Amino acid sequence: LTNGADIGGTTLDLVNSAMTVVRDLRAHSASVLTVGEGSSVTVSAAELDGSTITMSSASSSFVAQALSTVANGGTIQGRGGASMRFDGGLSSTSSSMDLQQTTMTVASLVMTTSTMVSDATTVTANDLVSEGSTFRSQSSTITFTQINLATTTMQVSSSSIVSSGDMVDAGSTLTLASASLQVASFSASSSEYSMTGGSRMTVTKTSLQSFTINLEDTSSGFTVDGGGAGGGTQVATMGSNFLCFGTGKLGLKAGLMDMLAGSVLRCPLELNNQLLVNSPLHAPGRELLQTDLSTTNPASTACGNSVFTVDVQTGASLAIDTSCTWGTAAFDVEGTTSDYTISFEATGAVTIHSGGLLVMNTITATSNVWSISSTLSVSGSIELLVTDTSSAGDVLLIKWDDTS
Repeated sequence: LTNGADIGGTTLDLVNSAMTVVRDLRAHSASVLTVGEGSSVTVSAAELDGSTITMSSASSSFVAQALSTVANGGTIQGRGGASMRFDGGLSSTSSSMDLQQTTMTVASLVMTTSTMVSDATTVTANDLVSEGSTFRSQSSTITFTQINLATTTMQVSSSSIVSSGDMVDAGSTLTLASASLQVASFSASSSEYSMTGGSRMTVTKTSLQSFTINLEDTSSGFTVDGGGAGGGTQVATMGSNFLCFGTGKLGLKAGLMDMLAGSVLRCPLELNNQLLVNSPLHAPGRELLQTDLSTTNPASTACGNSVFTVDVQTGASLAIDTSCTWGTAAFDVEGTTSDYTISFEATGAVTIHSGGLLVMNTITATSNVWSISSTLSVSGSIELLVTDTSSAGDVLLIKWDDTS
């Protein structure tokens, strides 16, 4: 068809046939195009307006060379091993994609108030841009170069999603069930994620604000691997209103993570370089850290935070800024009960393993308290950095032998 094709209110079934549309294929008014066994369709671009195209078998194929669109309740369906290529990209508005045992390759996938369902499907796209849409994946393999989400619902089960570039999210909800998500750079705000059934989310670096993550079981986790960065290289920032809870671990493998004032960890925190090769270890008797954490890896700072358990492994460090404020609590010191300002709070056990390092810095005559409601076990080292050189005073390290 050298002058394009316009299909309105039409049902067209192709079996053992080939159709080439040199210009655009326009389908509207509830048209239905079925590309059946042994059939192929090649178009310059496809415009589906309230219409449906179905690829029904492993010998069905569809290729669109320019940007294609589906709108106003249009549907793209793939079944039984069919293949689809949108070399110029695909834009979906108020429409749906229902892919079962299908292979889809897209230059750029843009979804606006649309739905995409993939089951036992392979999807490859340079970019995913989704706003107000729903994305459900079951037993599928999804690969992107970039991901940009806004108020999107993602439900991923027994699937893997990999993005080699940035993932940016604003106000979305994501659920991983026995699934994995791996991205290079991840930033999010006003979003809620949950992981269960051994699900893992791994990022090279991240910046999170007003972000909630629920690690529902011990086999699930969120890991910042740092990409082999040194202990002084910033790879993670947990900003105000960051909340992690559940029994799964928030892990840092390499680089520096800053926990800013107002971030809360009700999930276990593990600083562990066990996956790194030739990671520098803390050397007993070395020069004090001062403010340099680059000789430890990974490293985390804390300022005005509340955490659950903390596990600092060999070669890693946790540095607490005692000038920050989290809240207040009453303590009995030598028979006198007073209210003290807390800089950092651990509601669970804190463990500093052999070769691990705990630093309390910015110590002055008015430093605030680090409160641990459970046990503190130190097989590594503690360093105190006093920055007040003009006041005379004592630094008190107090350990209660029992709850009384």
